[in-house]
Amino acid sequence: MKIKSELYLYETMFILEGINLKAEQLFKLLKVERRKAQMAAFFAPWAAGAIWSTLSIKCDIIMQQMNMLGELREKIMLAEGQDDDMQPITLSQIIDNYQKTN
Repeated sequence: MKIKSELYLYETMFILEGINLKAEQLFKLLKVERRKAQMAAFFAPWAAGAIWSTLSIKCDIIMQQMNMLGELREKIMLAEGQDDDMQPITLSQIIDNYQKTN
């Protein structure tokens, strides 16, 4: 399903900020899960294989989510809109133009 909507620049920037926050949360979760696995493997060395296997599965799921966030961010950056002169422009071009002027 595709959604056709009109978003203003500030709304799009809020969406990108939400994507960045979610990516940061996933990164922190990855670090926490790794630390828990290290501690569990230390205190239960007989189950270390199962612990690391479980961590591997969790890491794979987290990395898939990170990849999806990256793809979503890229789609937003390359989506076309219209500038003040009603000319087609991408968010990436808007940001580049803003950086050049400042």
